[in-house]
Order: sequence, then C-alpha cells, then structure tokens
Amino acid sequence: MPTLSLIYLGVVPTAGAWLLRFYILRKNGLVFQSQVAYLIPIFGLMFGYFFLDEIVTYKIIISLIAVLLGIFLVERSKYK
Repeated sequence: MPTLSLIYLGVVPTAGAWLLRFYILRKNGLVFQSQVAYLIPIFGLMFGYFFLDEIVTYKIIISLIAVLLGIFLVERSKYK
C-alpha cells in the first residue's frame, strides 16, 4: 500500500502541476511565467523568516530588491 501511495503522489499532483503550468503559459505567456519563478525565492524567504526564525541579512534584502526591481522594469516596459 505505501508503494501505491507513493506512485499516486508522484504522478497525480505532478501531472496536475504540469497541466496548470501549461495552461498559465498559454494564457499569460512566457514572460509572466518567468516572473512567477522569480517570486518563489521571495516567498521562501518570507516563510523561512516567519515560521523557521531564519535570519535575514542585508545581502538578502539587496538581492530581493534587485529581483523586485527587475520584475517592475519588465512589467513597466510592457505598457509603454
């Protein structure tokens, strides 16, 4: 039974995530999807800080500002 559960968890959620990814890609485009990928570390840092009491240094803050600035510049250039 554990093997069946492992196979299920390996196939069904993965397939669902891939289908969702391609749906978002078709609907919003590649640029949007890459921007979403840049947001993942930001949420990882926030969850680590709030739930695991990780330390946030000034280097991390500078890196996050650079990522957010890059996303802002790309989004701003779409509307010019």
